[in-house]
Parts: sequence; structure tokens; C-alpha cells
Amino acid sequence: MPFYSATDLLPYYPSPPFLEIDHIIIRLWDRHLELELASKYDTIKTAQHLEVTAALIDYWEEKLTEVNDYEIQQRRSNSYKSS
Repeated sequence: MPFYSATDLLPYYPSPPFLEIDHIIIRLWDRHLELELASKYDTIKTAQHLEVTAALIDYWEEKLTEVNDYEIQQRRSNSYKSS
């Protein structure tokens, strides 16, 4: 369950659509760790999986930053209109 603070900041945990993406990324990371443990000899497959997982995480973090920046900008804009 998300924790919401009394401030105007975004919730501590991502909202439901973003939460699903976080679950996918966590599952990909779990799969990578399983590959790493299971395939002592197939390092190419493990390395490729790590590269894809890292790229997805980087992309997702970039998108979250964009969404957060937009939300902050909107809240500031609404704050100035209210004054």
C-alpha cells in the first residue's frame, strides 16, 4: 500500500500504472540473477540479459524523472494561478 505524505510531493510508491512496470523490472532482475546462478558456462547469455535489463531500467528511470518533473511543474503552475 502506498504511503502518502501530507505534502504536495508525489507518493512514496509509484501509482498503479507505474507499479506494474516496476514489477516487470523486478522480475527481469530476478530472472537475471537466476541465469547468473544457473549458467556458469553460458556467460554470453547472462551478459546479454544483464545489458537488456540495465537498458530497460535506465529507460524507465529516465521516464520516471520526466513524469516527476512534469508533475512538479504542473503543481507549481497551479500554485502560481491560485495566488
